Amino acid sequence: ETMGSEKLVYLNVGENTLSILVPSSEKVNQGGTIRFKLKPDALHLFNISTQRRISFE
Repeated sequence: ETMGSEKLVYLNVGENTLSILVPSSEKVNQGGTIRFKLKPDALHLFNISTQRRISFE
Protein backbone atom coordinates (compact mmCIF):
# COMPACT_ATOMS: atom_id res chain seq x y z
CA GLU A 1 0.00 0.00 0.00
CA THR A 2 1.92 3.06 -1.27
CA MET A 3 1.61 6.26 0.77
CA GLY A 4 3.78 8.94 -0.84
CA SER A 5 7.46 8.42 -0.05
CA GLU A 6 6.69 5.28 1.99
CA LYS A 7 4.66 2.13 1.57
CA LEU A 8 2.96 -0.10 4.08
CA VAL A 9 4.02 -3.75 3.85
CA TYR A 10 2.12 -6.54 5.59
CA LEU A 11 4.19 -9.47 6.88
CA ASN A 12 2.95 -12.89 7.94
CA VAL A 13 4.90 -14.06 10.99
CA GLY A 14 3.53 -17.40 12.10
CA GLU A 15 -0.16 -16.82 12.78
CA ASN A 16 0.38 -13.06 13.22
CA THR A 17 0.47 -10.18 10.77
CA LEU A 18 2.87 -7.24 11.16
CA SER A 19 2.71 -4.04 9.16
CA ILE A 20 5.85 -2.01 8.53
CA LEU A 21 6.60 1.23 6.70
CA VAL A 22 9.40 1.08 4.17
CA PRO A 23 10.65 3.61 1.59
CA SER A 24 8.58 3.48 -1.62
CA SER A 25 11.78 2.72 -3.52
CA GLU A 26 12.23 -0.55 -1.56
CA LYS A 27 11.44 -3.56 -3.75
CA VAL A 28 9.18 -6.08 -2.00
CA ASN A 29 7.82 -9.14 -3.78
CA GLN A 30 4.49 -10.57 -2.67
CA GLY A 31 5.06 -13.97 -1.09
CA GLY A 32 8.79 -13.34 -0.86
CA THR A 33 11.09 -13.31 2.15
CA ILE A 34 12.51 -10.09 3.55
CA ARG A 35 14.92 -9.16 6.33
CA PHE A 36 14.44 -6.15 8.54
CA LYS A 37 15.67 -4.64 11.80
CA LEU A 38 13.50 -2.99 14.41
CA LYS A 39 14.38 0.43 15.80
CA PRO A 40 13.03 0.29 19.37
CA ASP A 41 12.63 4.08 19.54
CA ALA A 42 10.50 4.02 16.36
CA LEU A 43 8.41 0.96 17.25
CA HIS A 44 4.66 1.41 17.74
CA LEU A 45 2.51 -1.48 19.01
CA PHE A 46 -1.29 -1.48 18.98
CA ASN A 47 -3.93 -3.50 20.80
CA ILE A 48 -5.74 -5.47 18.09
CA SER A 49 -9.10 -5.27 19.91
CA THR A 50 -9.13 -1.55 20.77
CA GLN A 51 -6.69 -0.36 18.06
CA ARG A 52 -5.09 1.84 20.73
CA ARG A 53 -1.35 2.26 20.95
CA ILE A 54 0.37 0.27 23.69
CA SER A 55 2.53 2.55 25.83
CA PHE A 56 5.70 1.30 27.52
CA GLU A 57 6.03 4.29 29.86
